[in-house]
Amino acid sequence: MLWSHKLRGFRPGMEQGPLEKDMGADVLSRRLFDLKRPVVSEETKFQQVDVYEVINSRFQSLASYERSLSNDGSYESLHPELYTPDRIIYLDGRIQSSLKGEIAYHEALVHPAMITHPNPRRVAIIGGGEGATLREVLKHDTVEKVVMLEIDDEEVDILREFLPEWSNCSDFSEGSGSCFDDPRTDLFTVDAIKWFIDNFGMVNEQPNNITTVKVATRNAKPFDVIIMDALDPNDGVDFAAGLYNSSLFELSLMNGLTDNGILIAQLGRSPAHKDPADEVGPFAPRAGMVDTLQQLGFESLHVYDEGHSEFDAPWSYLVAFKDAKLRTNWHRNEAEIQIQLQKRMRKTKSGQPALKRFDASTMIEYQVPPKPFETNYCRGKDTQEECLDLLDYCDVNVSRDGLAVRTSTVGEHAGRGLFAARDIAANSCLIMEESAKSIHILPSTWSVIETMEDGFRGRTGFTEVRRGLSALTTYITGYGYTSLLLGTPHWSVDSNINFFMNHGCNGTYNYGDEYSPTTELDADLNSIPPEYDTAAEVYSPLMERHLRAYRSGPDRTLRDIGAGEEILANYLAFVANGEEWDMDVLDMRGQCEGVRSGEITEYEVEHE
Repeated sequence: MLWSHKLRGFRPGMEQGPLEKDMGADVLSRRLFDLKRPVVSEETKFQQVDVYEVINSRFQSLASYERSLSNDGSYESLHPELYTPDRIIYLDGRIQSSLKGEIAYHEALVHPAMITHPNPRRVAIIGGGEGATLREVLKHDTVEKVVMLEIDDEEVDILREFLPEWSNCSDFSEGSGSCFDDPRTDLFTVDAIKWFIDNFGMVNEQPNNITTVKVATRNAKPFDVIIMDALDPNDGVDFAAGLYNSSLFELSLMNGLTDNGILIAQLGRSPAHKDPADEVGPFAPRAGMVDTLQQLGFESLHVYDEGHSEFDAPWSYLVAFKDAKLRTNWHRNEAEIQIQLQKRMRKTKSGQPALKRFDASTMIEYQVPPKPFETNYCRGKDTQEECLDLLDYCDVNVSRDGLAVRTSTVGEHAGRGLFAARDIAANSCLIMEESAKSIHILPSTWSVIETMEDGFRGRTGFTEVRRGLSALTTYITGYGYTSLLLGTPHWSVDSNINFFMNHGCNGTYNYGDEYSPTTELDADLNSIPPEYDTAAEVYSPLMERHLRAYRSGPDRTLRDIGAGEEILANYLAFVANGEEWDMDVLDMRGQCEGVRSGEITEYEVEHE
């Protein structure tokens, strides 16, 4: 018998019950199923737990499922795992995960953060009563201890009995087969909010002033990764509000992480193109959490989503890095990520891959936020100017024939320079079509080049190798510029004649992003001025979607430049490495005073 509704009538102003939420809309009121039956329905001390088994006639049929149970040699009987009914978990009527989509959801929740951390040994899980988040964490060979904090022990027992696949670690675990029995697992049935505040929170909290109080005495070791697999922050549940919008709790999470720790949380449905800015719409709790994490001192936040979790929309996730240097690992190339996964993942007894959906190519997708995140971000009250600047930061593009290269007027030690071949108006870009093709050298690539150069220095029999490496590094450092957008210093080199542009001494430059009051003559050798800080914004889906554009621009002419006038840049803006700031400033002073030559000129003189 196929049935539809359990409820009738309207209930304005009344609190919704479990049947009136996701479970009512997704299962109870729908007639698209060949099979629809309850597996378990129990009320615990904290919530109503329901599991339904369904076969949706849009995607499979009851006949195929029955054939898969036979032994008739059919395709279905040879691949029964493809025809099993779906099982869906609801807590207080809200969907948590499903058999068909839980792997995509849980792998997306766990592995991007885990593979970004260089050596995650201690991991905390908040929620995750099904055991699937725990299962994915335990696949990492570096993990020594997982502390799982789930308030509802009855939920854990119910789901462990009726959904054993979620917590099955038998293919790689040292224990009995259940992830909960793995010797690395410590399961505590406690209130996670209270547990973290007691162990890592603040004492003597003062309203609206959390920075003047002291950290509570720690009774637990900090974690490398903390994963929040609890309720959707937009569910409107009091417990969810405590998880996502309590500055005291979120501060305890910050304190509960090691210095290079990572926090990850699921944020519910991803924004749609027509949604208002999060801070003024129904997703205000999500915006509140992002703001709080920035205020608490997390140095880099990223959002991504996964569309195969079998929810009614793509599901979004947030990762927060205490140390922005982790951006380097987040933005590794596909080959680097794949090698790391092969080294990190535990080998399975079956010989099958430990990960079913997540791989290096998937991680590359997660590195770039979906377009609706950018659209939603640009609708915020404080971001519109930033978004407009990226799209339209110059009025005119000057082509190559409007420029010329000849001996610089800066001084005899300056070498070649870039000149205007005709009048150029203020706010003009130079050869944009070629600037977009600039050479970008990832932090890991630059590390390899430096390591090779150091390794061959002083060794006999490698003269030509040393010369080649020297020429390469001189080309990069002499013509290129550094940035911290990817967390640690990396280089970009213009792919056109723009790289002949010299430094405008004592603020005489006429090309760049904006004028700065600081010049090489009065710069503080001990600190980089804020206007020269090339680090990434803590949270900007716009920037994350357009990193190459940020690395290549938005420089432009700062005033009208007459024909024959030399075009000069501000080299102070090219220095991102704080460890080399003082040396670079002194080098610029020497060149401006005529007592030093540029790096390229020195190399050419040495190798004439």
